[in-house]
Amino acid sequence: MVGQIGNESKPSEYINNLVLIFHECKRVLKNTGTLWLNLGDKYKQGNLLGMPWRVALALQDDGWILRNDVIWHKPNAMPHSAKNRLTTDHEYIFFFTKQPNNYYYDQDAIREEHVTFSENSKMKGGRNHFGEKGGTPENEKNDGNSNLHDGRWDQAFHPKGRNKRTVWNVPLSKFRDAHFAVGLDNFREDFLSVK
Repeated sequence: MVGQIGNESKPSEYINNLVLIFHECKRVLKNTGTLWLNLGDKYKQGNLLGMPWRVALALQDDGWILRNDVIWHKPNAMPHSAKNRLTTDHEYIFFFTKQPNNYYYDQDAIREEHVTFSENSKMKGGRNHFGEKGGTPENEKNDGNSNLHDGRWDQAFHPKGRNKRTVWNVPLSKFRDAHFAVGLDNFREDFLSVK
């Protein structure tokens, strides 16, 4: 459809249109507000365009602060019949703010369970250091680091869980006639607070 965003003839036109739209979003957003932007990519004549990052960098140039890039890994991604490239099973989500420091972000609402001292830990021997003063794998590595409370790993972790990581495994939801990004709908409701 002519005039629809995403149907521009040149990538630069698409980027410019999105920058204009998000410039207006920034204008009306509270100073403490945030923007979470999910963008997929596309190919043109067999060439991956890198559109998510092109848009993110253009938004930075327009004054947005890029705080994180997140990989949305889709463990049940749609199969693809391409024989000359890999099947894409991720999209990008970008976390933008209007200002570098004073913005709404509820870290506790999205914390993850600690795994370092659990059976799921990938660190061999990490559990053997639990509770021991100076108990880090490399002797004296974190000496003087106030965050480690004298090097005791069990005190270095937040009691509500670890900080959310930047790779999110969120499967696609089964919903007839819907866009395949519906997997994020439930995730948004559960983890992302809008203020």
